[in-house]
This record gives sequence, C-alpha cells and structure tokens, in this order.
Amino acid sequence: MGEKQKLHELILYVAQRMEQDQHVGRGRIKLAKLLWRCDFAAFWRFGQPITEAQYQADRLGPAPVDELLALRDLENAGRLELLNEWDQQQIPVATGEPPNLDVFTAAEIALVDDQLRRYQWVTARTMVDEAHEFPGWINAWRGGEGKHSPIRFESVFWDNRTELEPWEDEYAKVLAAELGISS
Repeated sequence: MGEKQKLHELILYVAQRMEQDQHVGRGRIKLAKLLWRCDFAAFWRFGQPITEAQYQADRLGPAPVDELLALRDLENAGRLELLNEWDQQQIPVATGEPPNLDVFTAAEIALVDDQLRRYQWVTARTMVDEAHEFPGWINAWRGGEGKHSPIRFESVFWDNRTELEPWEDEYAKVLAAELGISS
C-alpha cells in the first residue's frame, strides 16, 4: 500500500471527523495542519510517519507536497467535496465512500484521534502560528527563501531555542575537550 492511498484515507478520515466533531475553524488550512501534526507525531512516537507523504515549507507552515493533488483526486472520485462557505475558506467534506481505516494500524488511528481531540477547539490561525514556531519549518522556510523546501521528519526532535542552558554549555565544553575539539 502506497503513501498516496494512506494520505487519501487520512484526509477523508480527518475531514469526516472535523465535520462530525464540529471542529472550530474547520477548513482546508486546518486539515493541512492536522495532517502535519499526525504524521510528525507518528514519527516522534513510532519512528515513521503515518502516510510517508513528503512535507514542504509553505507560507502557512508545513504542508504535504501532494495535498492539493490528493484533494483533487478525492473530489474527482466523488469521495470529498470542498465547500466555499466563507470568504476564501474551503471546507473539506467527506462524501460517498467512507475512509478505509483498514490501511491504518490501531496505534495510528489512536494517535490521529488524539490529535483531533487536542485541536478540536483550536482555530486554523492558531495552528498556523504554532506551525511557525516548529524548528523544521523555521529551518526550511529561512524567512521565505526556502519556500517549498522539504521539511525533514527528524526535525520533530529539534529544539528551537536560540541559547543553551548553562549546564548544556558546560557539558558541550566537556565533550569538546574529550574529543579534542577546540571551541
């Protein structure tokens, strides 16, 4: 089973749950942020993302490279509809054939459900603001110069602090001395 199928099914599942659970700010941007949260949380927890989709630095934070193609494929198949309910806001609504949850493990579904609960009352704007603090996006975006640059899954382990704690600085000096590296 390829990443494309899992991405399609995850999009449908998240869209269905956002509608069913009456998510605040339910729209395409929030969908993209939830996909990112799910895949990167899975990498952090399981060592691999759920969909294996590639993510890129977008103006609004991390986004799956193939998200728009997947949405178009799902629309063409009659499984998803994008409603324009607000000014420039597209609402993804699962239609037709329900998501095939058999492509996911029970642990993956539990993780997705946890992310959906966690962000149910969070607006897309807030999720975008949080995404702009993500070290992987910051590193890839580089003030706009890195638009569409890939975001590495390993970045989920990076720290976005700009200064070390005093004990970290001391430990780095000890390691440098042990390794014969001058500071």
